[in-house]
Amino acid sequence: MREQCLPNQICQRPKQIILLDGTWKKAYKLWQLNTWLHTLPTLRIDDVESQYHIRKAPKAGYLSTLEAAAICLEKLEKCNTKPLYNCFNLMQKTFLKHQKKSFN
Repeated sequence: MREQCLPNQICQRPKQIILLDGTWKKAYKLWQLNTWLHTLPTLRIDDVESQYHIRKAPKAGYLSTLEAAAICLEKLEKCNTKPLYNCFNLMQKTFLKHQKKSFN
């Protein structure tokens, strides 16, 4: 995770994190329409491969909202995010199982 700060701003641990939730296309549109977000410092998560398999990411390096939140909690708060990932994996497994049934 790499913190990017605005010019003349001291980089420090953030007090809050804003995550845009939606499809990648909708999240990008939210970012474009809410230009006030552009004035905030950003955190960039590098070198993490997504485990989200329900939808195909438009580019390598894209993460689901849950994955981004979990990484922030791990790195910034030193939280155990294994329970989040367990739910995440179960949700995907259940979704894919029901999806296969609907095509049969």
